[in-house]
Amino acid sequence: MARATPDLTRRQWLIVLGVAGVAASCNRSDAVADAEPPATSTTAATASASPSSTKKPSSTKGTTNPPTAKPTPTPTPTPSVPPGAVSAGGFDEAAAATLGREIAGLVAGSKVAIGVGLRDVGSGRTFVYSTADTFELASSVKVDVLAATMIKARDGGRSLTATQRAQATTMIRNSDNTAAMAMFNAMGRAAGMDRMYARLGMAHTKAGPGGWLGTSRSSVADRLQLMSHVAGHGTVLHPDDAAFILGLMRSVQAGQRWGAGQVGAAGETVAVKNGWVTDSDDGNRWIICTEGIITAGGKELLLTALTRSNSSQGAGISRVTQSLAKARATLGV
Repeated sequence: MARATPDLTRRQWLIVLGVAGVAASCNRSDAVADAEPPATSTTAATASASPSSTKKPSSTKGTTNPPTAKPTPTPTPTPSVPPGAVSAGGFDEAAAATLGREIAGLVAGSKVAIGVGLRDVGSGRTFVYSTADTFELASSVKVDVLAATMIKARDGGRSLTATQRAQATTMIRNSDNTAAMAMFNAMGRAAGMDRMYARLGMAHTKAGPGGWLGTSRSSVADRLQLMSHVAGHGTVLHPDDAAFILGLMRSVQAGQRWGAGQVGAAGETVAVKNGWVTDSDDGNRWIICTEGIITAGGKELLLTALTRSNSSQGAGISRVTQSLAKARATLGV
């Protein structure tokens, strides 16, 4: 499996943010060799770098606080699932239990944490499995930034400017770092993002502090919540804005269409956004995330798979892709 260009180092990311100094990374003594998951029939192409930072800063200096946005009705979020638990959410209980064991098998013998979610929109059935409360998002958070920017624009009685639309396009299709940071800064950084998360009903999502965008954390349930908004089922995102994000996710560059982007069947339309980064707090092991929306006729599926502590990028990509493929096969959707 081809490897993507490594994510920005912590030093490079600080330079992007214009912050001086680099703190020493933490050494972890509990590293366990990560077994490579069984190979799949799909091969991930080379992906470009994402803007996630690998460590959290000790200060949030520079964070701005724009005026509080006008209130908007908050959609009902998907309930969170305790770590290690399986929620069948309307799917056959035996099938859900089987899927839970299959996903657990993908991380057996390793220190990898994994969370997988799938919602069949037509029936409302929602499967969630997770071995952790939240996961760092890496470049997956760029969908969040775009959604938040669009909500803020609508609060001001407008849609995105031509410049913002251009930034959004390269940020989602190509996972561009500079565009993401421009939008994140304009949103008011972490404080502005957290206000938008509250409006989107994402109670378990928190923006990375002090401008560390890629260290934003979220739960499986909240990723499904965001995908539901992007699919046009919420009341917070304007329908035109949701359709714009969905269109960009459907046209992500070829090298970044692994994970949710590889589990669509013939005749299905797939939208995807992925995240990948090494974590210096975890022995430079890999955080790998994927989320997407699959549609065909009357079928609509929302999917996400979140992992951390992968021994390699290839192992993580294989793991998230296999977990979603197993979810579709075992749940029969």
